[in-house]
Amino acid sequence: MKFFKSVWALFLVVGLAASCWGSSAEDTLNVVAYGSASGMSAPKKGLVGVWNLKSYGQNKGDDHRSVAVWFHGGMTSGNCEKGLVAGGDMAELLPGFIVMSASACKQDHWVTPVAVGWVDAALDSIAGRRGYPIDNIYLVGISDGALGVMAYSLWGRRQVKSRLLISSYGAAFGDAAEIARERRLQTGRWRFIQGGSDRLYPADVTVPWITRFCNSLDQGAEANSSLQCDMKFDPAGEHDWSYWKSHQKDWILEIFNEK
Repeated sequence: MKFFKSVWALFLVVGLAASCWGSSAEDTLNVVAYGSASGMSAPKKGLVGVWNLKSYGQNKGDDHRSVAVWFHGGMTSGNCEKGLVAGGDMAELLPGFIVMSASACKQDHWVTPVAVGWVDAALDSIAGRRGYPIDNIYLVGISDGALGVMAYSLWGRRQVKSRLLISSYGAAFGDAAEIARERRLQTGRWRFIQGGSDRLYPADVTVPWITRFCNSLDQGAEANSSLQCDMKFDPAGEHDWSYWKSHQKDWILEIFNEK
């Protein structure tokens, strides 16, 4: 799609750093994205961290068919094991959910079929281990991890229930109205969290894009769609995950508490 071209321009302008670190995963999955599914010439292996897998299902409040997928920032860095720790903070916030975090790396970044394939392979593995189908997928991405939320929503094999995009720069993906015409994006919840003190993505650029995206989704969605799209804006909000976890935790957790 032509709106992906602007993603590469963004990488040439600024290198996005990850700012989300937590406890290491309790389980590490070695997953493979196959060429037949992604257009690659050969299979590629990836590392995925998983939290709350062993304790999951022991409490009455656990959502047995839900998994929260974390897309970390710094998706083109040379740290190809970032996903093994990056989802730790999210796992602490969601003790009743399995949380998984794949590791984007160099050219195998979030806006590629191979990275999307790793996410689906990990979800298959989790479903097999737990003995439950995964019906509810929650996607959470910060910084350029938000591009991963969009990419999986377009290319992933499972339908997405809710999405949370924090400190995002959607213009890197393309024109808001054009993207919103994609039918696979016109279901489920979209929640954006943006800050007025974001050092990388100024609000006068990000907020108009988000507003246009949500308005365009509403215009294109079917009457019986589950679609919702909105934004929470904190004038003092910064770019990093540490700020949002400390100052707006309720905003983060809200979509996980909706039925």
